[in-house]
Order: sequence, then C-alpha cells, then structure tokens
Amino acid sequence: MLWMTWRQHRAHLLSCLALLAVAALALGYDGYSLHTQYTDDGVGACARHLGEGTPACKAALRDFLDRADVTDQFLDWMMVVPGVVGALLGALLVAPEFEQGTWRMAWTQAVPRTRWLAWKLGFVVVVAAGFSAALAALVGWYRAPLDEIRPDGRFASAGFDLEGVVLPAYTVFAVALGALAGLLLRRTVAAVALAVGVFVVVRLSVETLVRPHYWSPVSRVGDPELAPTGVQAGDWTLAHGWQDLSGRNLSHNAYRAIADGATPDYPGGFAAFLRDHGVVWWQTYQPASRFGAFQLVEAGLYMVLSAGLVAGLFVALRRRTG
Repeated sequence: MLWMTWRQHRAHLLSCLALLAVAALALGYDGYSLHTQYTDDGVGACARHLGEGTPACKAALRDFLDRADVTDQFLDWMMVVPGVVGALLGALLVAPEFEQGTWRMAWTQAVPRTRWLAWKLGFVVVVAAGFSAALAALVGWYRAPLDEIRPDGRFASAGFDLEGVVLPAYTVFAVALGALAGLLLRRTVAAVALAVGVFVVVRLSVETLVRPHYWSPVSRVGDPELAPTGVQAGDWTLAHGWQDLSGRNLSHNAYRAIADGATPDYPGGFAAFLRDHGVVWWQTYQPASRFGAFQLVEAGLYMVLSAGLVAGLFVALRRRTG
C-alpha cells in the first residue's frame, strides 16, 4: 500500500515542494531586504523607542510602515493557499476514482476500502502538514521585523493566520473537507469549489466570532495623553474609546460635546483639557504574551473539526456502493 500510495500521489508532493520553492524565493529575496532595512536604517532602534523623536527616525519608521502595508497586502493573498492546496489534495483522493471508474478495481481488491483510504489520506495529510509547516516557518522569519513594530504584532491576521501551528491545522482541515466533498460529489472540480467555499466561511467565522473569546480580554484605563500610544506593541486591541471618571463609556457624540470645548491656548494642551474634564482613555485587548496559547487553542479546534470530517468520510465510504 505504501508503494502504491507513493506512486499515485508523488506528483502532489513534488507540486507542494515546487510551490514552497517559489514562495521561498519570493519571500527570501524581499525578506532579506526587509530585515536589512530594519537593522541598517535604524528602524529597529526607533521601534524600541531609541531616538524616536528625531526627524530621521520618524522618516525611517514611516517609510518602513509604508512598505509594510504593501507586504501585508501580499501576505493577505497567501492566506488562501492552505485552503486551496488542502482542498485540492483532499479532493484528489477519491473523486478521480469515480470520474475514471477505477473505484471498481480499487475497492474490490484484497485491501479493504477503509484501509485503502487510510493509507492515502495519511500520506496526503503528512504532505499537506509538512508543506504548510515549512511555509509557516518561512512567513514567520519574513514577518519578524513587522511583528516588532506593528500595533497588533503577531495577532494581526496576516501574522496569526500564517505563522505558528495554526497553518498546518488549517491545511489538514481543508484536506478533510476536500476528501469528504470528493466522496459525496464524485467530481474533483466541484469538490474543490465546495471545500474552498466551506473553508473560507469557517475560517472567517472563527477569526471574527470565536478567536477573540479564547481567553477573557484585559481592560485598562489610561491618561488621555497615552491614547493611542499607550497600546503596547504586540497587544491585540479589541475595542477602545473614552470614558468618564465613573467608568461609563462615552459615545462619539458625548465625547465630541466635551472635546469641542477645547481651545488652542488651553494650558497643557488638548490632553490636559480632557483630563481636567474627567475624560480618560480605555482599551480592551489580548496581551501579546497570549499568542502561543491562542495558536494552540485554534489549532486544536481545527484538528477536532478535521477529526469529525474524517470520521464522516469513513462512514460515508463504508456505505458507498457505487
């Protein structure tokens, strides 16, 4: 079975290696330039608040952040890679057997169909997980300077979704989706389309509705002068705004009603005016130190979903007669 599985799916492994090589060349070339700019132009020193008041430092930070915006837009496109690759690999497990009619021979041999699928699925999962783990390591190195200066750090979507252990978990989930869709639909293209669609819906739902609640967020209240620079680098800000001294959140209109009363010559400036009128700044956030825990929770969630899909896949396979 191992030799047969290798013969059938070695092209998938070679394709993943080729795709990884292309990503390594692209990210490696631009990443070297990014790391060099971060160190040689003093961006790293500025990010650590060394000499941040100098015009040269501000200009270096501004140029680097402008470039970082372009980089993040590029990485945003890469977030579809685990879904597409995983769904394609999964759909190619079973759907072509129906399209080509080879299921009659494959499932009537001495090897039971469940064992046949287990070998094939295990091989593809290892390939997909290895590919995405290598890609996650590559993106983690590439984004390292950005993670140091971005407000949300590694909690930013382009960081969290493409670094650490969640990327292999996403890909395994997509493989399970593709395999089950391939068995049910019996058409490779239709299975890939369905699997990618479900993958995107689940990913967006988890990111926006579930991820912020893995751990109870932390709240803090600060002097108006700290807003928004009081945010610690790497913390994931969930919400922020203004409060009065009683702890009541101020609406935008309530805040404007107070702020519009400030005059240019107010002693101490605008922040002093807000302070004297009982206005403070608040923030609800997830600390940067929770990044690893959040990654493990989300990876575990997707592995549980994958296990459920795989269980459904084997049940459906045993019931499938043609």
